[in-house]
Amino acid sequence: MILRRFVIINALVILGFTSLEANSKLPTFCGWDPSWDNVYYPIIDQFSLVDEDSKSFLNCPDIVFCDYFPNSNATNYNIDEWYNYFNGSFSKEGLRLLVYKKSIQWLQGEEDVDENERLMYTNINKKEYTFFKRYLLLAKGTERLASDKTYDSGWYQGETLSFEDKSPWLEKAIALIKDAPDQFFKNRVGFQIVKLAHYKQDNDLAISAFKRYLELNNSSRYIYYRALEQVSGAYFNLNQHSIAAQNYLEVFKNLPDRRERCALSLRFIDWSQLDENSSFYKDLKHKDIFHFFKAYYGRGDVLKEMNKIAEIDANSPYLKVLTVRLIDDIQSQLFEHNDNGYYFEGIKNTYTNESEITIDEILANKTLKDKSTLTLLKALLQIKNGKYSEAKATLNRQLQWHASKIHKKRLLFAIDFMDIKTPNRQQINKVFKQLDEDKDLNTYKPLVAAFFNHISALYSKDNPLLSAFIAIDYDSYPRDQPFDWSTINNNYAYNYELETKYSFLKIDVINSLDEFVKLKSFTHFEQTILDRVKVDVNDFIHELRGTYFLREKELHKALKEFEAIKNTSEFWSDDVRPELFSGSIKEWMNVDFNSISDQFHIKYLEELKLDNNYASNDEPMGVRENYRDNKTTLTKALIKLETLAKQEKENAAEYYYMLGNAWYNMSAVGWFVNNLYYVGNDNRNELLSEYGNNTIETTDNALMWAEEYFKKGLESKGDREIKAKLTFMLAKTESCFDLTWNNQTNEYDFYLCENHQSHFKDLQDNYSETKYYKEVLKQCSWLRWYNDNY
Repeated sequence: MILRRFVIINALVILGFTSLEANSKLPTFCGWDPSWDNVYYPIIDQFSLVDEDSKSFLNCPDIVFCDYFPNSNATNYNIDEWYNYFNGSFSKEGLRLLVYKKSIQWLQGEEDVDENERLMYTNINKKEYTFFKRYLLLAKGTERLASDKTYDSGWYQGETLSFEDKSPWLEKAIALIKDAPDQFFKNRVGFQIVKLAHYKQDNDLAISAFKRYLELNNSSRYIYYRALEQVSGAYFNLNQHSIAAQNYLEVFKNLPDRRERCALSLRFIDWSQLDENSSFYKDLKHKDIFHFFKAYYGRGDVLKEMNKIAEIDANSPYLKVLTVRLIDDIQSQLFEHNDNGYYFEGIKNTYTNESEITIDEILANKTLKDKSTLTLLKALLQIKNGKYSEAKATLNRQLQWHASKIHKKRLLFAIDFMDIKTPNRQQINKVFKQLDEDKDLNTYKPLVAAFFNHISALYSKDNPLLSAFIAIDYDSYPRDQPFDWSTINNNYAYNYELETKYSFLKIDVINSLDEFVKLKSFTHFEQTILDRVKVDVNDFIHELRGTYFLREKELHKALKEFEAIKNTSEFWSDDVRPELFSGSIKEWMNVDFNSISDQFHIKYLEELKLDNNYASNDEPMGVRENYRDNKTTLTKALIKLETLAKQEKENAAEYYYMLGNAWYNMSAVGWFVNNLYYVGNDNRNELLSEYGNNTIETTDNALMWAEEYFKKGLESKGDREIKAKLTFMLAKTESCFDLTWNNQTNEYDFYLCENHQSHFKDLQDNYSETKYYKEVLKQCSWLRWYNDNY
């Protein structure tokens, strides 16, 4: 579930979340905010098309705004007004300290005054600044006060602030304004009165105080608009949304530092009231901003609202923002690369031929100065409707502006690769050549990734391994750096599926890559792809095919493939972990296997030509668990054990026991999964999930071979101890259980399936006198449960 910022902070809507006069920060929220462009390739970088002030309003569907608004120097606006009012009697830095930093206690002389602040302290205590000091004491006393109103979301305005009674402070403010020496200070104290009344939910008082005390003048514009924002919240509370909206739009226009708050507030305006109020629109000063927000919040058809803005001002920045939002929305559909499904709050427009007509009408406006973004939008609409040649013509005929040439070039290239519908080798190579020779194209990561992954998708059905070689993991490259094209032919981005490889252990998949590699000549694109594999491709194929045959227990075929590998060090280490041939009672995955195995392998080390010191004993557990066994040596050992079992009948049960252990330990439930599945023990749970929650089905060939060998061991000659071991291990190969909640006992009822129970019964009935059975009974809770219940 995506966490959306607007859900968390919708209390800011009706806010006037203002404290003193400081530029209050938004409440912070600790959570994961995924990037919207993780699911598509932004061939056109929407952020490069608008200025800094507009970037927050671009297309970022998982959050209300693309990012926090740029620093608009609210502190400077406020301090400048104070500085101009005092005509330089206080420095700007001194005013910042007084207004934003110094406490009530410091002002009242209850804290020590640093020597470098002595002059400022003396000044503020001069008679002519008495009212200024009284105002500061009031403002600092109210800056942490919060609104009494709460909201359905469970979040309320000023949640981290103080909820003390605002009445005493309101009385102080009303008393103070009577002594205000001029309109500058009336505006300042009036702001505090409006804010306190609004927070106290005395909305009528907030409105009357604003009308009585506030006046727009050049000396205190900033605080006037801050008060206007607060009174807007009061009108909202009284359901007078037309007035609230008009005021929010006014503040939005005039105070850059309040745009985010006003934009949030406009989100929750009842737009039906606005539409039904004819005088509202007639008297509205900022009609282009109104239509912008109507489109932004989905209260109107985006293209229709764009047309209305164009009629008001074809060069409005808000028309451009809506244009760029549509550009990004369309490309998110055209160049999608992931179906995670969280890109769902996009602009809800259906793009038809009518959409093109609307764009053409705006483009025909004679006052329009820059047609580049609208032309890009038109071309994308044509691509969306499958009209590739018309889109190219639009871009080539109409888009000549220098600033947009790079977007034109990238979009034309995208059309070229999108037009490749089948894995046509020469066509792919021709388009690749464009990419290879043009830095404007090959240093732009989204375009590079979109091309490679589009071509990868074309091969995915018939040659999935080649498809994996072609694919680029878009997110593995830094977002803020150009793609390093110089490395494209000697590395591939991390690809989990390719690294693990076990999903490719199908003979037709392996053979399809082999057939491709055997082509007499390669195109430049194909050679680039093969160079990215990092290892010799033929070695890669031999290793993969050998592992396939190993999983199928076709050991001689596997050995032939493994012995054909020229550089085995790219795939394995020198030795084999000999404990692979031993068994264990416990199934603890957070300890070294050697510490719980029966060490049965030690008896046959020399016979199997295995080294028990393949790794030093002080190696970390993870190193030993994930050691890459030499598969040539491993396969020879498995063949040797099969031969010994047939030749030396007296010890056949022991040989079959070791064979069964080897396959069990290499299966999805074992300690040695990297041999057959190419993953370490840290990924074992992911592997298990492929086979179900509590049971490993016979789709795991390794378990099937383990079961076969344990059964052969029971049918062969051997003492009762080895037969007890075989019986217990056979139970493990058919391990299955169920937990059912018992409402009577308020506990889980544990149940072992029939096959599992049958082996425990055999162990209990026929081998209970063995040393091994007694050891199992001590260590295996499942056997104890069976023993207690049957």
